[in-house]
Amino acid sequence: IRNANKQLKSTEPLITAAAILQAEQQQSAEAADRPRLLIGVEGGASVTKLCLAEAGSGRLLSRAGAGGTNHWLDGFSVCADRLAVGIDALLADAGVKIGDVAGVGMALSGISNADNASEMERTLRQRLPDLPADCQLAVVNDCVGAVAAASDSGGVVVIAGTGSNCCLSSRDGSATLHCGGWSYMLGDEGSAYWIAQRAIKAVWDHRDGLRTCPEPVEAVRDAAFQHFGITDYDGILSHLYTNFEKSRVAALTAKLARLAADGGDALARRVFADAGAELAGHVIAVVRRAAAADSGEVGSLQRLLDGSGRLTVVCAGSVWLSYPLLRPGFVDALRQRGCPVPLRLVRFRDNGGADS
Repeated sequence: IRNANKQLKSTEPLITAAAILQAEQQQSAEAADRPRLLIGVEGGASVTKLCLAEAGSGRLLSRAGAGGTNHWLDGFSVCADRLAVGIDALLADAGVKIGDVAGVGMALSGISNADNASEMERTLRQRLPDLPADCQLAVVNDCVGAVAAASDSGGVVVIAGTGSNCCLSSRDGSATLHCGGWSYMLGDEGSAYWIAQRAIKAVWDHRDGLRTCPEPVEAVRDAAFQHFGITDYDGILSHLYTNFEKSRVAALTAKLARLAADGGDALARRVFADAGAELAGHVIAVVRRAAAADSGEVGSLQRLLDGSGRLTVVCAGSVWLSYPLLRPGFVDALRQRGCPVPLRLVRFRDNGGADS
């Protein structure tokens, strides 16, 4: 990631630019005389971020947060409840009415097809009966919003938060290729959950004599014991069975990042490097599919390149905050496996721009 800054046109790049644009473009003529407000939502498995903005100027009016809104984890009803609470908070903070909302754009983790997008829209409208009938709702996968916010030509987003996902997309989201996003049972490679699980397994396997860990395990073991509030190895079982919470396991990764960055723990550093290699593998997979001669899924890969001939790769999610730890594995994977086109990695800042 080069030390260069690029200001984005999007008021709030962490929110679904693509979905907001769809909502804005579809507004009916009847809504022209009332204040035009847009709500943007970025929903992850653990955390959801919302913002309210003026449609014409893009001026940000308020922000709010909510719990996770992945319907595969919590169901449509719970997710819609959380979205409704967040939207109410946005409107109250800005001192505006729900009748002034002309569009709601939502980029949500877990949205994979038109059916579950429609179900989320229907359930949210039930939770917000005062939402104007002509208010347009657009629901897309969380990957699509990130690509639209970062690039005028489309690109790739690699999400590494509680879980992970990768998507190559045209800017408007009309054509996409996916890799990953199959849940922690089948993958989530490079995610916070994956990093924590790999570290825990290395320690427990070492204890059992199943696989000898080449690095010292004591620091990671102690961090895991402290995180889960256990005093022996057997104590982990309740957290993986009866009281299992994916986000709780994933939260251990923050402690592992500190061990790796501040203490230089070799085991933690190796697991992060392995995560970087997995995330690079996802990028390579979708780019190769797009570059294949027989791929008509996204059209010409060349059309997705920026003005300098590079493909934008958006690095989204909390795991990317530890990019220095991911970088060795990420770069090695790119060098060893090769990528058909040059890449430009960008990561969003909270102030409405991106580091590239």
